[in-house]
Amino acid sequence: MKIVWVLATLLSFRSNRPPRRLRSEEEAGVIEYNTLLNSLKTRRDSLGSKLSELLEAKEELKEEKLKAKEEAEDLTQEMAELRYKMTCLLDEERKRRVCIEQASLQRIAELEAQAYAIFWPCFFFFFF
Repeated sequence: MKIVWVLATLLSFRSNRPPRRLRSEEEAGVIEYNTLLNSLKTRRDSLGSKLSELLEAKEELKEEKLKAKEEAEDLTQEMAELRYKMTCLLDEERKRRVCIEQASLQRIAELEAQAYAIFWPCFFFFFF
């Protein structure tokens, strides 16, 4: 509805005169105003939809960040567990090697004792 025409109608009730018709310039101004208003409404709706898309994207980003943070925490926990297992395996390997070294040293001592027992009397016999 044309705003100016409505105002003119209301004023005519006050003065008991018939409403006057708008001149062509005024009608053109009203049409231009309505066109501008429709353009602004369209732009507002467009910006509103873009805003809602932006808010949805922001929410999705927040969810993705939360998922990434949880995944990073899980990976950190898994790395700590693997590090602990690796430490245990290295400790077991160290103990195994110590046992092997002890057994080797004991065997060397036994062989040296046997060699001493065999060769000492011969040495004593030949040189004394």
